[in-house]
Amino acid sequence: MNRYKWILILFFIWAVSSVAVGQTTITFKRSWGKGGNHAGQFHGPFSVAVDPSGNLWVADLENGRIQKIDVVSNVFEVFPMEPYTHRPQSVSLDDLIGKSSSPAADLAFKRDLQPEKPTSRENFVSQQKLLGSMPAFDAPETTFLSKPDPGIDQRWFFFTSYVNQPFSLAIDARNFLYIADSKYKLVQKVDLGSKARKGIGGYGSGFGHYEVPISVAVDFEGNVYVVDVQLIKLLKYGPSGKTILQVDLEKVGNKVPPGISVDGTGNIYVVDSARDKLQKFNRYGKLIREWGGKGDKAGQFHQPVGVATDDHRHVYVADFDNNRIQIFDENGKFLAEWGNRGTEAEKMNGPTGVAVGKGGKIYVCDYKNNRIQEFEVKF
Repeated sequence: MNRYKWILILFFIWAVSSVAVGQTTITFKRSWGKGGNHAGQFHGPFSVAVDPSGNLWVADLENGRIQKIDVVSNVFEVFPMEPYTHRPQSVSLDDLIGKSSSPAADLAFKRDLQPEKPTSRENFVSQQKLLGSMPAFDAPETTFLSKPDPGIDQRWFFFTSYVNQPFSLAIDARNFLYIADSKYKLVQKVDLGSKARKGIGGYGSGFGHYEVPISVAVDFEGNVYVVDVQLIKLLKYGPSGKTILQVDLEKVGNKVPPGISVDGTGNIYVVDSARDKLQKFNRYGKLIREWGGKGDKAGQFHQPVGVATDDHRHVYVADFDNNRIQIFDENGKFLAEWGNRGTEAEKMNGPTGVAVGKGGKIYVCDYKNNRIQEFEVKF
């Protein structure tokens, strides 16, 4: 085969793994995972976060655990999960939206109690030893302590427990991991250095409390943002855990807020999955813009779930039922999109979480395909 034929072949390989939209190029790089409950496998990965070293942390929702991916060595570590038989069934996206049926009906968060699942912590740890991957943290199991005192002076309280329903993750520049855990009705804060944990929230509808905390974000100042999909509210806590903002999202039309992100200037982006919109608030909680609407055209959504922002104020939205990621500028102007339904590389089947890494890297939770995909975006 002559030199020119090789050039044509290499060009074709590059072309099928890259998508160019205007001045934006999206290139598939690699993926991790497949269906299962062993280390390195996923069952409904819902959210992904990137730590300061570039490693990935994945909310492996239907397995009730968190996994860490070392992106250099491809080694997986498993955050300990609660004994499987103690975990209650949770709700589906349809239950949260209040629809009797929809194309997202098989996005089920319920856990089927199958006999091959670990039935105790000891069995789980033994299984991980056999797999050569011990849990990343080894906090003792404790009963859930009473909810913290309500009110504006609420603070982080010390807490040790397994995760149970980890919907969303966020990591700050100081290497703290934040976990929105809907079973324990709180956000866990984990020091990834010392492994010490704290929590904030607790069950209730009062100021600073949750019923179903489904998404968490953290800004450059260490403020923590949480949306509750049941109470339909947004909460903002200072680094010490003091409640400094609470927004009633239902008053601004939001019905189901499954995703939140904060940009470098403190603007807050909240997904409204029921109305197929994205809302933008300023740092004081005032709604300043929203865009979207149901459909499959550019700038429209069909049950959006996750949202992320980068240092250049680009906004990335996981458009679940359209099986794609869309990119906008901070004012809602459509810039690019990629993805369609399938199991091949680049394709997606119900993307839920999206996260921004260094060097234009974008990570997507391909929920129904049970994998994490890495892309590179160049503007």
